[in-house]
Amino acid sequence: MVELILARHGESQSNVENRFNGHDATPLTAEGRRQAARLAAMIVGEVKPTAIYSSDLVRASETAAVVAEATGLTTHTTTALRERSAGELTGLTYADAQLRYAAVFDALVVRRDPEARAPGGENASDVRARVVPLLDQFTALTGGRVLLISHAFTLNVMLRTLLSIAPEVTTIGFFTDHCAVHRLELHPGRPVLVRALNDARHLGHASDAR
Repeated sequence: MVELILARHGESQSNVENRFNGHDATPLTAEGRRQAARLAAMIVGEVKPTAIYSSDLVRASETAAVVAEATGLTTHTTTALRERSAGELTGLTYADAQLRYAAVFDALVVRRDPEARAPGGENASDVRARVVPLLDQFTALTGGRVLLISHAFTLNVMLRTLLSIAPEVTTIGFFTDHCAVHRLELHPGRPVLVRALNDARHLGHASDAR
């Protein structure tokens, strides 16, 4: 049996400023570092992972560094776990993006169309193409607990993939609060066992609004 623990990075400066993050190098805020510390304490006390993988983007790698120090493990960084690229919207506030790219903003934010993409950006199919090979590595393992630190949109794509939700099904989505975790057990020849979704108990506060 392999257990996958999927976690989102801590709050970033762009999150606070309501900007499109994408692949931007936005660091954690003081709150984000607090969230990372609480995530690390929970991971050490309850999960005890055998490996840590993280997106190479700053907000994720900073979160992973806190967890890695607490566990004594080395973080494997990979571009496969990056957030969806926001293309030309990267760094724009939501208000500016709505004014300058009204139709794109409507598709991405209002309608949450997973196959929509900003000019020069990615959609769900693009993200799926890079995360599936990585997930296949883990599903082929015979044991272990693997912590994956990623981003909201990418985590949604990963969960839908692991739970065999077809891309054309657009009525189901998974939200992840900052430093919250999803836990899934993969048993060969058996259904995926979901142990937790968006578990944020270790953070000690209400869920994020977005």
